[in-house]
Amino acid sequence: MQEALTNIVRHARAREIHVAVKRTASEVQLSIADNGVGFDVSAARARVQAGSSMGLLSMDERAVLAGGQLEVQSTPGQGCRISARLPLPAAAASGEMSAGVPRP
Repeated sequence: MQEALTNIVRHARAREIHVAVKRTASEVQLSIADNGVGFDVSAARARVQAGSSMGLLSMDERAVLAGGQLEVQSTPGQGCRISARLPLPAAAASGEMSAGVPRP
């Protein structure tokens, strides 16, 4: 979420940003959408492969390291939506956590 918001501030020229966080029994779902300038996702991913853009790569890596997945939807002139689904640890999913720390 932090990287997505940073990218919006740096590049999107958005006037509105919508952030949603939802917890289900097994995962956390994050969604960040803006009404900014948008971009060509395929071209941005090609720049990542060429090593010239790190924002999307960083978000992808963080999602994968957490065992989740990231989806980026954008079209030039039509804003952007970034969604992530991150699994909860078994203890968190079962409600056996207190203040983010598993119960003994």
